[in-house]
Amino acid sequence: MLKPKTIEKRKHWDSLSDEELVDLELAIDDPRILPGLVHEIPPGDEEPHVAFKYDLRGQDVEEFSCVHGHHQHKAGFVMQKGEALFMVGWICGKSVYGEDFDRYTADYDAAVNRRDTLVRIRDLRDAVSNLAKWVDDPAWQGSVGYFVDLRDTLHSRMPFVF
Repeated sequence: MLKPKTIEKRKHWDSLSDEELVDLELAIDDPRILPGLVHEIPPGDEEPHVAFKYDLRGQDVEEFSCVHGHHQHKAGFVMQKGEALFMVGWICGKSVYGEDFDRYTADYDAAVNRRDTLVRIRDLRDAVSNLAKWVDDPAWQGSVGYFVDLRDTLHSRMPFVF
């Protein structure tokens, strides 16, 4: 008997285009200052996804409260469900979200790597464009001839310098 195929849900970060992802800020210093942060799990059927990841262990900051049981922590995730953001500590994230939380984390880490790559590509394109403009500028091209003349002069008249 044929069994229906299970369809894996599309990962949140994979649904974003390169243009949308490159302009997002994915790193935060203090998750408590984010707009739209709530202290309870928002209602609704939408599946939450990791919006930010933070790890402030070893820093002199007060601990944050988790929405699940209000445990105190310094490392965890800011989850997004709809427009609302809520903080989940790393322990509750593992115990409450189980294997799905690992998927969320891997999805987020892949998005960070993808965004970093897109930013590097954009920066390289800008640099190559600026170099191409400089190469096409005729103002500097005469200096190549002067350099060759100077090199030949140094070689023939001042070999000890050359």
